[in-house]
Amino acid sequence: MNKAFLDIETTGLNSCMHEIIEVAIIFDDREDYHRFIRPKRIDLADPVALRINRFDDRSGEWSDSITHEQLAFDLACLLNNRIIIGHNPSFDMSFIHELLEQHGERIQSRNVIIDTVTLAHEHLSPLGLKRLSLDSIRSYLGWCQIGAHTALKDAQDVQRLYNTLLRATFFDRLNWRLKSKQRAVTSRKEAAKR
Repeated sequence: MNKAFLDIETTGLNSCMHEIIEVAIIFDDREDYHRFIRPKRIDLADPVALRINRFDDRSGEWSDSITHEQLAFDLACLLNNRIIIGHNPSFDMSFIHELLEQHGERIQSRNVIIDTVTLAHEHLSPLGLKRLSLDSIRSYLGWCQIGAHTALKDAQDVQRLYNTLLRATFFDRLNWRLKSKQRAVTSRKEAAKR
């Protein structure tokens, strides 16, 4: 089975009420998929979610958006027989299954799902990582935060995290811990100067 690194952005946290507004899938065997989707029920959107996801109805990103019907058809085709890897993918998949059901589509085969939250817990929590959000992991590993909370950046970082943890050696783990402690000391010194 080929891998699909998946992330979605939504208008809120409730898959029965809120909608997908951005999807990114990074594949290991075909061209990546990244689409913006125009919400139908913007009046039900959570303003906090829209702010975090940088939704702007007037921006160029959403002017070329696709419909939810098109997204359902695309996802039903693209996610067949895949290992789906995401950061808390049960959240993403609850929205995808709701969308597919609304539009009479379904994923024909069973998928294997891997959660990078679990991988991070197993590999990074023993090294001192306290929170398992993607932002916390980026900070812990010293990765760039620019573009966070966009489906494309998050899917790319899910792929990076999966590959990083999969190939991590004892020395990698030691290096992460030392760098994390060094950043914490630097932060405390900067705070004390203020």
